[in-house]
Amino acid sequence: MKTRALLTGLALSTFSAGAFASTVFAADIRTGRFVTFDTATPLTQTVLGTGTTWGTVRGIDFDTSGNLWAVASAAAGTNTLHTMSTANGALGTAVSITGLNATDSVNGITIAGNGTAYLSSGSAAGASLYTVNLGTGVASLIGSYAQVQTFIDVAVDNSGNIYATDITSDSLWSVNAGTGAATLIGALGINLQFAQGMDFDQSTNTLYATTYTGGGVGNFVSINTTTGAASIIAATTSTNGEYEMAVVNAVPEPATMLVLAGLAAAAARRRKSSK
Repeated sequence: MKTRALLTGLALSTFSAGAFASTVFAADIRTGRFVTFDTATPLTQTVLGTGTTWGTVRGIDFDTSGNLWAVASAAAGTNTLHTMSTANGALGTAVSITGLNATDSVNGITIAGNGTAYLSSGSAAGASLYTVNLGTGVASLIGSYAQVQTFIDVAVDNSGNIYATDITSDSLWSVNAGTGAATLIGALGINLQFAQGMDFDQSTNTLYATTYTGGGVGNFVSINTTTGAASIIAATTSTNGEYEMAVVNAVPEPATMLVLAGLAAAAARRRKSSK
């Protein structure tokens, strides 16, 4: 019984909060860095690329095959789609995104588990949601919502539910994947300015965001998809960064793997001794 209790205690501690952390790739469009960090320690960053300005990048996300995609928008009417290297952040050959409303600028990209890629955009006429063909760049309008001027980023959860952040009202919205109609969820509690990043961690269905206020002031946060409230995990102001981000699925940390291996070995010895 003591052995079983010990193993149970170890298992509970192993799977406590923080035992798993997911990897984030981020383009710092303010200072021209391409970095990676994990969701537990966002201030511990590894710089993968420097010297390139990702200033026009407006969103990044991974597809179901693990390829990283980026959308860029230098100005309305000049929206492009690129592959993006996870080794150094280098952008692949630009593919023009066609089929957008004339005044729309793309502000975000998200790719669902079924492979469907969505774009969020904004203009004086309102926010819009599109699907986009990753091979050709052809976008198809799902719908527009005049009450919101700019969906600054968009993300889709494991069930295919779409969420967007509005930079004008500083709030989280749900967006109907069939019609583009938006429904207010609630205030983030953070002042959004300029470009923002957002993505779901598919391993936990947690929505993370790199929020930015201006002047290098920002935060790495999780967002409650029921209330819209953002919880600050770490202030990123010390990095002077403004990030577009994408999350890779979580894997157990090395220490966790060692504990799991130990648990398995102990269980095997116990079974053997009981024969």
